[in-house]
Amino acid sequence: MQNKFTCREVNKLKVLITGGLGFIGTYAANRLVSLGHQVVTFDTLSGPPPESTELLKGTEHFRGDLLNPLSLFEAIEKHKVDRIMHLAALRNLDSQRNPHLAFRLNCEGTVNCYEAARIFGLERVVFASTSATVGSYEYYESLGVKELPDDLPSRPINIYGVTKAFDEMMGKEYGKVYGLNVVGVRLALIYGPGKKAGSKTSGWNDLIEGSMKGEPMKQSRLGDKKVSITYAKDASEAAVCAVLAKNPPSGTYNCTGHSVTAAEYCDTIRLVLPKANITLVDDDARPATMGLFDTRGAREHLGYTPIFSLLQGIEDHVKTLS
Repeated sequence: MQNKFTCREVNKLKVLITGGLGFIGTYAANRLVSLGHQVVTFDTLSGPPPESTELLKGTEHFRGDLLNPLSLFEAIEKHKVDRIMHLAALRNLDSQRNPHLAFRLNCEGTVNCYEAARIFGLERVVFASTSATVGSYEYYESLGVKELPDDLPSRPINIYGVTKAFDEMMGKEYGKVYGLNVVGVRLALIYGPGKKAGSKTSGWNDLIEGSMKGEPMKQSRLGDKKVSITYAKDASEAAVCAVLAKNPPSGTYNCTGHSVTAAEYCDTIRLVLPKANITLVDDDARPATMGLFDTRGAREHLGYTPIFSLLQGIEDHVKTLS
């Protein structure tokens, strides 16, 4: 499936991926290696967990701490890194429970990446942002906004969103002050094999994986509002495109997947798993953020468009775990 790619470079790169042993990091590492680039995963773990060993074939690993700049310096110097893909972060609910740690990992850790890139003269830093930076569904609905642009003023909806808004703004300043090329990929709700349970959005994964086990599942209709949902391999593709794109302007780009209602998502699961027993619940719930993002900037400057349709993503998810 993953053959479409519009921003290959002739020169092969060595890319350091922070959080490289994590959910999106492993997919991104695998994708870069498949395209002939070299990858160094940077993570606090000593090595890949067993379930990620196959995906991470052909990569090198550096055990390091994002909060220790010297650790980053050592990794960059030892492996002669060209660019950084910064994916390490404290997850949404964990950030809400521990704001101080969220600040340290998501803000200080990101600035450490910018600073390391500046000091070593690296070509680019790519970082993962989030739709949680842009504001609530109700706010934009009240304004009559239908589609959210890349450069929308930040109105974070939670602590995780606040930290990522900081990363976006600080990236702009490093570009202005030092000329560092900082590119953010603003990701929305992500589903796919390997997503850990217990996150704010893991219920969307549970609908697929619970249905695979024959378990009865429930899902709010969310007022029949659309949510923006992205398959994990497409989320990693966005980060890969941002790393490999030729001279993209610094900034944060909307890199989302598909805009669907909860009912459409569940109907698509039933197409793949006809025996899925999913009940849609009418309640007062609404999506946290708007479901439609303007992705023209990502297409034009990064060469990113989703590879997987919703049906193809769910099919691949099921196939991978079968």
